Amino acid sequence: MQCVRTDLNKVLCGNTYNTEHVSVYELRDAESQLKAHKRDGCTYLESDHIINAGDNCQMNVTQLLNAIISHGALPDRFLNSTVLPIPKARNVSMCESAN
Repeated sequence: MQCVRTDLNKVLCGNTYNTEHVSVYELRDAESQLKAHKRDGCTYLESDHIINAGDNCQMNVTQLLNAIISHGALPDRFLNSTVLPIPKARNVSMCESAN
């Protein structure tokens, strides 16, 4: 697995990319803390997709995160977000921003 990662680094980033900022083990640790059946508002990606992803997907996500950190560039689609208000009391108005 490490030789594949090294070869991929050389192809994607040249020989200057030698630092691993995020490891597959750190990614797996973060994935283990995700709650099941949660959905992204922009892409309709569910946490189940990430939780049940295989080793190849985890390696590719790790490579992507390391490239983002190394190069300081982020894809435009990563800049979209959705904020949903979640009022906790039953008698509050959904239209008021103070809630």
